Amino acid sequence: MSSQHKHGYAYDLFLSYSSRNGEWVRQFYDDLLADMKRFTTEVSVFLDTARLSPGYIWEEKMLDDARDSAILLPILSPTFFESEYCRAELDAFLESHGLPASGQRSRVMPVYLLSRAPRGHVLDEIQGSSFFTTSHEGVPLELRHGSDPYTKGIRTLAHAAVKTLSEIPRRQTPLEEVFRLFGPALLSSEGQLSIDAVNSIAGKAQDRTIRRIRVEQAPHGIDDPIYELKSGTRFRFRIQPAKSSYLYVFNLDPASGVTLLFPNSAERLNRIPAKTLKYVPDETKAQLVVDTEAGTEYFLALCTEKQILMDVLQIPTLLTSKCVDMHWKWSDAIRLFRQMHGVLKTATPGWWAARHTTIAIKG
Repeated sequence: MSSQHKHGYAYDLFLSYSSRNGEWVRQFYDDLLADMKRFTTEVSVFLDTARLSPGYIWEEKMLDDARDSAILLPILSPTFFESEYCRAELDAFLESHGLPASGQRSRVMPVYLLSRAPRGHVLDEIQGSSFFTTSHEGVPLELRHGSDPYTKGIRTLAHAAVKTLSEIPRRQTPLEEVFRLFGPALLSSEGQLSIDAVNSIAGKAQDRTIRRIRVEQAPHGIDDPIYELKSGTRFRFRIQPAKSSYLYVFNLDPASGVTLLFPNSAERLNRIPAKTLKYVPDETKAQLVVDTEAGTEYFLALCTEKQILMDVLQIPTLLTSKCVDMHWKWSDAIRLFRQMHGVLKTATPGWWAARHTTIAIKG
């Protein structure tokens, strides 16, 4: 069940835990869910119950689920810190949410089951809820389910989680984040470029496409479409950088992710001389064709003084087949754009410029 809260994440809470603590965690999950429902009508808590079964194989999909959760509850124990899976889930959540920033640490709510975080660990700086005691011999003992300290701890944690959920602002959609990182307001005066959608002349290109356009409704906060094309139309982009630069053109599909339209397998060299008109795609090599569904598509053109995409992808050259006709799902695409933005914010890449455009498609 997806979250009903306004924050926009699929899950309200994600429980990250070691399977060796599975029996205690399963009861904890039931008790926490029941108490949270005292303070809110609906709550969506992700618990990977499959890892309690023999022969369990952890899947990287768990990382996407962690990224798509509003709050992380790491269940801390010695085996939690030994688990590569738990570490990967924690890293995915922190990276996706830009944490732990001091003003947002409440988004991570550690549960001390049999230990606290080691000194110097990222979780050591975040206040958690204790669910264990220590014997006279110094042995940690988890709180017994149903005991007064356990019940009080569950109630306090449930109330704090619901309160935090109510305060989390609406999440940016991936598309909104791309335009925040590479919006028109960030245009470099030194590296201006223009992008226009123009009709493609039929019969002058080979009978294949770089990408068939899929369309969706315009997301919140994005500008109205500036071009309108009918389904079945062949079209291309006319781009002109003010200075010699490396050019990248992306198709941003709200439903499926991001496709690198240029460079591509037909046009692998992306160095464009100053004030030169560049048509994407080259009609002698490929075409863009509008699909039959009505809706909206988004495109981003980015030019940089120095080659950057190969640095972000950590591959030696754009001429390799690995870096052409590329497509990323949104979780991977956002990480790519954040990395590119981070590289461009440093002094070494020099100037850069970004322009975006929108195509409204009439059925």
